[in-house]
Amino acid sequence: MPNAVHYVLTKAAHTANYSAAGKMSRIVLRYLLVEDDDGIRRAGREILEQVMEINQTREAAAKQRSRLLWRQLALGSLVALLAGTCKGLFGRWQQFIWALLVIESMEFYRYYTKVRPLLSLDRSSHLDRVYVKLQGIADFDSASCMLRAIGRYLHFRDFPQLGVPTSMAAAMPLVNWLPSSLRQTVYAAVGATEAVRDPSTFDAESVTKQVVAHFPAHRKYPAVAIGSSNGALTHLYAAMGIPWLPQTLLMPVKRPKKASIRHGQVDMTAEMEWGRTAAREMLEKNPEIELYHMADPNQDQLMIHRMAYFRLKLIKLTRAYRSYLLDALEANGTVIIVRSGISWPSTKVADRHYFQSGAVGGATPEEFLQGSPDVARFIESQKSPWSKMAETVLGTERRTDWRAPPPSTGEVIPEAEWGYAAGLTDDIVAFARDHGFQIKYLDFEQPEDASPLVANMYRQWNEQQLRRAGPTDSILVESFVLLEPWLAMRYNLSPYWSVFPVDPSLERLEKYLRRCQEARNAFRDGFLFLFCSGVDSVGLAGVDRWKGVLDGHFASSSSQDEENDNKQVARDKRARLVGTDEKVFPRDFGFPARYQRELARAVGPEAQYVMPPALLFAEFEQYMTRNGAHCRVVYQA
Repeated sequence: MPNAVHYVLTKAAHTANYSAAGKMSRIVLRYLLVEDDDGIRRAGREILEQVMEINQTREAAAKQRSRLLWRQLALGSLVALLAGTCKGLFGRWQQFIWALLVIESMEFYRYYTKVRPLLSLDRSSHLDRVYVKLQGIADFDSASCMLRAIGRYLHFRDFPQLGVPTSMAAAMPLVNWLPSSLRQTVYAAVGATEAVRDPSTFDAESVTKQVVAHFPAHRKYPAVAIGSSNGALTHLYAAMGIPWLPQTLLMPVKRPKKASIRHGQVDMTAEMEWGRTAAREMLEKNPEIELYHMADPNQDQLMIHRMAYFRLKLIKLTRAYRSYLLDALEANGTVIIVRSGISWPSTKVADRHYFQSGAVGGATPEEFLQGSPDVARFIESQKSPWSKMAETVLGTERRTDWRAPPPSTGEVIPEAEWGYAAGLTDDIVAFARDHGFQIKYLDFEQPEDASPLVANMYRQWNEQQLRRAGPTDSILVESFVLLEPWLAMRYNLSPYWSVFPVDPSLERLEKYLRRCQEARNAFRDGFLFLFCSGVDSVGLAGVDRWKGVLDGHFASSSSQDEENDNKQVARDKRARLVGTDEKVFPRDFGFPARYQRELARAVGPEAQYVMPPALLFAEFEQYMTRNGAHCRVVYQA
């Protein structure tokens, strides 16, 4: 029987976007050193059986969708005909859209039982068996998205739709046809479907078991990373071909609106008091976690009216994490502890329970705690006409801040989403010592400190892969959860990850590009992802500013080419925004369905390259030793 990996890649090459399945399989065989033993053959058979089952399910799903879409097309044509002949009945285009939605809703309801698995908002695994739902944990969050990205990469797959399979993806951009206020309501309502009613149902052991299920079984690695979430480092893990285990996960919790919403805005002191009671039982049941209850009324304005954000940090290794490390690490393997030192002025509520006012983004911690003219203007812009009328006519309180509780003093508290809780370190070190594993630390302060380091590493690495005789001077600027490790590698793109499309992130990108220009190593073209939060938040940087910074940099590369008498074929020097509709930013809610597809279309088939072998662990350590300190990233034993 042929080698299992070669067999699967040859018979089921569609499971990844390969351009040459045979070449890819030989690379995997050569560099992963997979041997033909009984365990590997058994694993190959299991994978192939799963692939065959996925094929059958996809064929059935395609037939169901085809029948449904034909019915929708017929109904749409009928509505268009009626609208054209009965102008007095419909009048405006909004009424036409509503009529169409009503008729199609009736059609959906009629065939609901038949198409329910395809339309489920529960992210059914019918469409993709690589997807693993984390019970009670948000899919639309940094940690879970980055986990899926690296998990899919290790399964030889790209990262469309943020790794969440849904047949509704094609319809997502249609939300942009709705009026702005209704569009925001739909976005918030869909987001609220992820919230749990009872946080005490959370079980750290069960959830971490689902975390490790994201990675391929029967595979050994020279290293496994564990710790802080970071988009740039996700690309580093992909280059090395190693897993990452998150310390922090987000559990959205349904919260009564009256518990913390005052005059249309969140009252963060009331939010904290509600969380004090709501989280007590969960913390008692899960002694291995710390809770960081976070409220960000700036960027998460649409979501926090319906739910609270409970960010859960592991401070002890669960049995699932321990078992996975024992199974996945090679003998004398390395555990890389990833530690972001970013902190936030938070309030200690109880033992292992903190409340964070605000979050990393365009507003500073001081603005969340004390307010500012920009915060006052933002709050005013978010008020409904009824709230404004009540202030004017009834003389109700005029809100200019979010009533944040005073932060605790004498304790450095890690930032809820990106920071590292130090309590986990001792447990990892003791575990590694008991089982003969090495410990290395990857330390940095700000989440974006690693972005220049990884972008430069990809550029240097691609240049060293002489068999990849393609350009290595294209940049992919990513944003929050919009990242694509597989395509960045396949298209020879240098990934630069930004936290959010806000002023501080744009300034850091501009600084990095300036350094590249000064080193006479400017990028010549590139692509841009921009995440949409749905509101014009404090510190938001518009599309024109992002494209302006990139276009100015690309123009400088042209002048360098002229000075060097560079005869390269001319390329498009503009920054290409992909996945986001510039006209409706930041209220484009169809971007999860488009970013990956539009990137592939923009690059084109002629710019696709055979995937390289994994970056050797020794090469990674050598690169980090030489370059980490220059980017304020420290790698040490």
